[in-house]
Amino acid sequence: MSVRQEKRKYWVLPPDEEEYKSGRLRVYQNLLRARGITDLETLRLLTAHPMIEVGSLDPSVDGDHGCSAGIPQLHVCSHFGISAKTFRSRHPEWKTWEYQMQFMATEMVKRIKKYGDVRLAIISWNLPAAANAGVDTKARYFEKVKKQSLRLVLQ
Repeated sequence: MSVRQEKRKYWVLPPDEEEYKSGRLRVYQNLLRARGITDLETLRLLTAHPMIEVGSLDPSVDGDHGCSAGIPQLHVCSHFGISAKTFRSRHPEWKTWEYQMQFMATEMVKRIKKYGDVRLAIISWNLPAAANAGVDTKARYFEKVKKQSLRLVLQ
């Protein structure tokens, strides 16, 4: 008797959105699955998360006045004492969306293990002090991620 494998399902954006975004989100979900995240609702929230950071999923976007780099919006000014532009010039792997998604997946799994809770792991991405206190940020970061996740459709 052979075991029939179920077709893998992905959370994607509605068909009227640019297809490249859904393609990148599929890759991100595969990276999360490879790291042990398989629950569909957890994947839904984690898939919405990069969209909150950089909706275009463009690896060259800098935020926070040039201090946060790429899709993960890693705050390199505080972590490394350099601008996002300088950070990318010193770390050329950070110029690709694939590398940035790998970074996000790895870091998010570490945070889920640390906090034991996907909600707090997501909040910690924006404000670790709020996650450590067990609350959302004043700007309601987790609620924004949750709202964004409702836009995703399972395919």
